Amino acid sequence: MLRTIGDALDRSSNRFVRQEYQRRILDWKAEPKGTSIWRDFINQERTNIVHEYVHGTFQGEALRLLIEDGQGSTFTDIDADVYWPLLGGPFAGMDARDAAGEAIKWWELQIEEIDDLSRD
Repeated sequence: MLRTIGDALDRSSNRFVRQEYQRRILDWKAEPKGTSIWRDFINQERTNIVHEYVHGTFQGEALRLLIEDGQGSTFTDIDADVYWPLLGGPFAGMDARDAAGEAIKWWELQIEEIDDLSRD
């Protein structure tokens, strides 16, 4: 879903918005792997879902968590509704909802910048 924001910008009726989005997407694609929320999360998740039919988060019912203290270790289950870790890439281990929150903030900034430029 986060990738569809870019699709909407690319289809904007405002020619400047379309051109600015297309210019930026080239910049985002050129960023080094592991440094870009667009490349390493937004676009990667879209590619996984559309082309691989795979979602990049844990899909089980519960996660087993090893808890170690000074007296030993035990396992406990964490309900999958509590924690949805991303399974790969630079955001591996991060809760998918937190990554999505970062992506939403990133898109808000991009849209604000494009909007400001279109008013100049």
